[in-house]
Amino acid sequence: MRLLCLGCLHGKIPKKLVKKLKKEKFDYVLCTGDLADGDRTRKLIFRYWDLLTGGLNLEDFVDKKKLAKIRKEEIASMKKSVKFLDALGKKVLLVYGNNDYLRKHVEDKRLSTLDELIKKKDIWLIKRGSLRGEVNIAGLSGFRYNIDEVNKVLSKIKKPAILMTHVPAYGYFDKVELKISPAYGKHVGEKSVLQGIKRYKPLVHISSHMHENQGKKKLGKTWVVNTGAAYLGKYAVIELDKGKVTNIRFAK
Repeated sequence: MRLLCLGCLHGKIPKKLVKKLKKEKFDYVLCTGDLADGDRTRKLIFRYWDLLTGGLNLEDFVDKKKLAKIRKEEIASMKKSVKFLDALGKKVLLVYGNNDYLRKHVEDKRLSTLDELIKKKDIWLIKRGSLRGEVNIAGLSGFRYNIDEVNKVLSKIKKPAILMTHVPAYGYFDKVELKISPAYGKHVGEKSVLQGIKRYKPLVHISSHMHENQGKKKLGKTWVVNTGAAYLGKYAVIELDKGKVTNIRFAK
């Protein structure tokens, strides 16, 4: 079985990504979220970092009309990513990222959110749960996960299993290398995910989020994989045979 693993499309589908994928053969697509282009919001977060870490929200000091316009455009950008995933022609297993919007996040009913865009498509959103089939998948959507959520999901999944999250595990492909980031040089991964991997030992853990990172490392019996950012043309392909990983390779 061959799994195409990618994340962080951000509403941008580079030609080199499309060209490379035409040459790939795969059975399933595992997408680790961030289908929306959240670049403008990220810049605002960086600019007002001290205020935000002090407990305020962007709505407290950014012009509301400006913020609404940015978010409307971010929501619209997900449509391009969904169309791309659907066109791959395989079942897509998806966890959403910190840039993505669900109906519960958006009051304006005129805007189509991620959970609405994937309806009637072979794209399966895993919020906090698992799917069983040829490959057993445990998924945690969003940005932050407490240890109880991680334990609840991983304790129910039949082995061998693959864990999908948007955010990496603490200490694994999670160091911020972007110099303009207020978190530059820090590890920003999830300690709860790290603890879950150590306890439940999934076959593979897949994440993205950190655009500057891509690669694989072994954590006990688990392969920890960061797919790289798809909007830069990066992805990973994982090959499985009889419940074991036989190959992991990357498109740079």
